[in-house]
Amino acid sequence: MYVCIYNIHIHTYIHVCVCVYVIAMEFWSIQMDIAVALGNIQPIKKGMRNYVSHLLYADDMLVFLRASRTSMVEMNNLLQKLALNTELSMNKSKSKMYFSKSFKNKKVLSNLIGIPEGNLPTRYLGIHLSINYLKARHYSVLLDKCRMKIEGWAAHTLSFAGRIELIKTVLHGME
Repeated sequence: MYVCIYNIHIHTYIHVCVCVYVIAMEFWSIQMDIAVALGNIQPIKKGMRNYVSHLLYADDMLVFLRASRTSMVEMNNLLQKLALNTELSMNKSKSKMYFSKSFKNKKVLSNLIGIPEGNLPTRYLGIHLSINYLKARHYSVLLDKCRMKIEGWAAHTLSFAGRIELIKTVLHGME
């Protein structure tokens, strides 16, 4: 299986209100789901029914799909529709494509869309992205940031019992 992961940064403009942006991204997400349902885009599947085709976070998109010409062309079409309908366009200089190690035609597909190839491992929002399983040490930076934030404001505003309850609630929410 050949995997391609897009890290797409969307150009946003100050005059676009958050609500309009969320609606536009929901439009794109529905279009992506339709393309997957029609078989125009092949997502990465885990088992018979489970798959992830995309994740949206702030002004970023992470798109997971099989590295095929058909999927790439359809993906490009969806991004062009997004730009035509919403004036939100992909920033190709900030976007990257990541392929599985065994895939041979990386340059061909990268040039087809015009997004440069990235190298794994890399970082996204401070978290390592890798084709290998991540170890506890890879999360240490994130955990340290969380610890500092909690210690910074919780120590000043919560009693000891309140801090324990906060930690329990946060940990329970992560399950």
